[in-house]
Amino acid sequence: MSTREIVHKVVDSLPEEKLEAFLALFADDNALARAETELIAADSDRKRYNNFSEILAEINSNDE
Repeated sequence: MSTREIVHKVVDSLPEEKLEAFLALFADDNALARAETELIAADSDRKRYNNFSEILAEINSNDE
């Protein structure tokens, strides 16, 4: 088994909070941003918008 395969196995076994710490230690800022973007995109509970007009409509409805 290669070192890369071992690292993948270790990372796959980490709970979410330890993955965040791992990223903070070993990833550069761009990698952290990409990882965070992927987590946000994968979150099915996160609100989604189809266009900017929907965002503005929500902001305006909250102001009323």
